Amino acid sequence: MELTRDFFLDKKIIVYQPKKGYRFSIDAPILADYIKINDNNAVLLEIGGGCGIISLIISKTKKIKRIYIIEIQEIMVKAIKKNIEENKVNTLVKLVEGDFQNYPFKKKFDIIFSNPPYGAVGSGKIPDNESKALAKFEIKLSMEKLLANSYDLLREKGSLYLIYPYDRSEDLKKKAKEVGFFRKRERLVYAREGRKPVFYMVEFAKTKGKKVHSDSIILENENGKYTDEIEKILRGKNVYN
Repeated sequence: MELTRDFFLDKKIIVYQPKKGYRFSIDAPILADYIKINDNNAVLLEIGGGCGIISLIISKTKKIKRIYIIEIQEIMVKAIKKNIEENKVNTLVKLVEGDFQNYPFKKKFDIIFSNPPYGAVGSGKIPDNESKALAKFEIKLSMEKLLANSYDLLREKGSLYLIYPYDRSEDLKKKAKEVGFFRKRERLVYAREGRKPVFYMVEFAKTKGKKVHSDSIILENENGKYTDEIEKILRGKNVYN
């Protein structure tokens, strides 16, 4: 499958991704921006990295020790390898080819994050394109398995960051609670003001806090243009690397 060579963050990042198949969209950069890192020595894990865009953004905008990306799709592995090399982040971003259902990691992580397959199998028509199918539906990784394995791999004071369609938010909260997670922060993502949320972003922790911090973000203004906050995210606010 052919890859395209694109640019992101005002050409601060080179992005190879499949010409046909799954290509990243707005949910990836807004999740990257939402992830909060308080320790420069933090070690992160991205589950199902796709082309690796979220890890690339983090490597350019936040001070961290290392990010591991686990990815199962051959075409995405190819893209991630090229993206790591061309963006010169070899010392920060490490690729692990494999299946998160049977993860190969022995270490624990400070932060785990994912923009996972959104759709439960049976909830819609599965695309003929394998790349799109695996990216959009829980064919290889269910929500339950994602949460359970993340819990096992997370340090006691670590955080798990996820983004899901808003209509799966209650299911996510319920299943996360069953695993042992507590909500620490959550953000509703609106396409436009006055409409129903389209995405739900959340930070889970292993210990219960005093309260859940909730806020929201709006993608577009009334003219159909990205809001100022989204423009800052897409242009790479706080890029230092």
